[in-house]
Amino acid sequence: MAEDVEAATSRAGHVAPDPKLDAFNCPHSQCGSFAHQRISDVMLRRPSGGIFAISGWTARTCVRCDQYTVWADWHGRPQMVYPLPLEGLPPSPDTPLDVLAVYEEARSVAERSPRSAAALLRLALQMLVDGLVPGSEKLDTKIGKLVAQGLDPRVQRAMDVVRVVGNNAVHPGQIDFDELPEIAASLFGLINLVVEQMISRPKHVDALFQTLPQQALDGIERRNSRATNSP
Repeated sequence: MAEDVEAATSRAGHVAPDPKLDAFNCPHSQCGSFAHQRISDVMLRRPSGGIFAISGWTARTCVRCDQYTVWADWHGRPQMVYPLPLEGLPPSPDTPLDVLAVYEEARSVAERSPRSAAALLRLALQMLVDGLVPGSEKLDTKIGKLVAQGLDPRVQRAMDVVRVVGNNAVHPGQIDFDELPEIAASLFGLINLVVEQMISRPKHVDALFQTLPQQALDGIERRNSRATNSP
């Protein structure tokens, strides 16, 4: 039964490490599986002999990979101190390398500073859009150009959420990141949505198109040529 619950939850999406949960996605990069976590005390050995538990510290061991996380009580709030936590969804595999570096930097600081993560994800969006719309215009203007070219409204909204929230992170605005850290956390999924719609899907369609027989490709090219040259 436990295995069925794990499988179902894993299919539902990524579950961030949380000391209140019995199972979550392992934060170790070699694993990453959704798995049950065994809880234990953090023990130290005395130089004079014997061992003792460190007050306020606990460990959780992943049953899939047998690696552990260490948690320390910080002003009544347990925080993961090993490995250094990466918040937010893992990046899309088609994320460009320069954007990926900024995305992962945002994940590394999101737990401690949602405001910094939001600003970094706004930069990641800028880099993505710059790859789609060359030039030195503002991000808002470039998104408008994509809209004029038929951008999916859902992608436009995702872009504008990241843009506006990211702008509020570096300028005084109406978003309180101290009270609503989940706003910053949600931006990771929106960046992945942009990558999926603007990079992954076109890449997948192009790859399938190129598998067509050459005769079919030639016929499609002639058809398109007639259509574009017809009065």
